[in-house]
Amino acid sequence: MAAHGNKLSHHNVAEDLEVGLSLIIYSGCSISMILLNKLVIDTYHLNYPMGLLVLQNGCALLLVAVLKKLGLVHYPDFDRKVAMKWLPLTVLFVGMLWTSMKSLKIMSVALGSYMGSVGDRWVTSWGLFWTFTNIFFTVSYVLYMKRLLGDVSKEIGRYGPVFYNNLLSLPFLAPSSIATFPDLLGDIYESPYSAKMCLLLMILVGSVMTFASFWCMKMTSPTTYSVTGALNKIPLAVMGIFIFGHNPTGLGWAGIGIALSGGVVYTWLNRPPKPPKETAVDQERRVV
Repeated sequence: MAAHGNKLSHHNVAEDLEVGLSLIIYSGCSISMILLNKLVIDTYHLNYPMGLLVLQNGCALLLVAVLKKLGLVHYPDFDRKVAMKWLPLTVLFVGMLWTSMKSLKIMSVALGSYMGSVGDRWVTSWGLFWTFTNIFFTVSYVLYMKRLLGDVSKEIGRYGPVFYNNLLSLPFLAPSSIATFPDLLGDIYESPYSAKMCLLLMILVGSVMTFASFWCMKMTSPTTYSVTGALNKIPLAVMGIFIFGHNPTGLGWAGIGIALSGGVVYTWLNRPPKPPKETAVDQERRVV
């Protein structure tokens, strides 16, 4: 009995560590991805949102295929039935990425505080439209993802989501980027070395983020996944101030404070309950 209890305890600790690791990697990738996208589009003027998405997803697909060929990762070969189940998620994924790109193009990174958007001088009506549209796609994507992973996760393995998500997204993204893709490649060629390094990092982080998103969703709940994404806006807003010089107004800072308080409250409400104190009878049973 005691040995069985120890095994369960070790299993719970390992699972908790995996949950924490998935949240940290997802959060780090999410913050890095937004900053790199903003840096590439705004600072280096590679203003080709759809072309950048095609480049990111195409390179992520190539990377995971090469890793499979080398035997470093494994996932089953393409299955049409799985692809048909995955298609609605891909549509939501493309919508989420595209609206995110549109809002980043128009608005400041420091708009991490939603309440502060009223007093933020980088906010526009179109920027708010794309931001709230992005929220709709993100919520739909998260809820459908959790349902889908429960249905096909055993069939496609840990790295299958990266393969299907990037493969199925390309036919949706490519048509809208064909006209500007040669210009994007030309501008990349003429851009400084620092821009090329940012672009390379963006591609690598994007590849890891796809995996991290599905891993985090599998290990947690849609609510925890969404709250983590929302809390990412706090360090993102602070970093946006220093990197891009987008300083929020007083109302913006109030919004950041409210967002942080909300995260603390959510964490407190979801803390694990304390185990009940053992009685003398319970101790005797555990020993036996």
